[in-house]
Amino acid sequence: MVNTLLSCGANPNAVIEVGQSIWQEFLEQVSSGTLQLKSRRNDYIKCFEIIRSMLEHGAEIGSSRRGDSEIGGSVTIDTVIDNIFSRRIPEEADLLQSIVQQKRQFTKRKVSQAESLPSSKRRTIIKDDL
Repeated sequence: MVNTLLSCGANPNAVIEVGQSIWQEFLEQVSSGTLQLKSRRNDYIKCFEIIRSMLEHGAEIGSSRRGDSEIGGSVTIDTVIDNIFSRRIPEEADLLQSIVQQKRQFTKRKVSQAESLPSSKRRTIIKDDL
């Protein structure tokens, strides 16, 4: 279902409440145990597939939940990979880490290219391409 929605143009970075996107909320729920995952591998594989699909459809890897001091910080994709997937589904965790690394390298290249342009053109490229 999630993959279908994303394929039809749903945005994983869409804001659902002030300072928080669908992507951030999903990471928070996976990390905090709110999703009530059982110990079965299949449950973790389903979460892995959702996260992979969100990443492939533009989820912002640098984003984290903002303005939520009650939980003592923010949840990142790295936290979810390390704390949730690495022990339970290590091969899939490695794949997610690879996807995240590729996205980071791509983002760095885009920023580097934009920085080499005159300042009048930087904003447009950064805003439109990232």
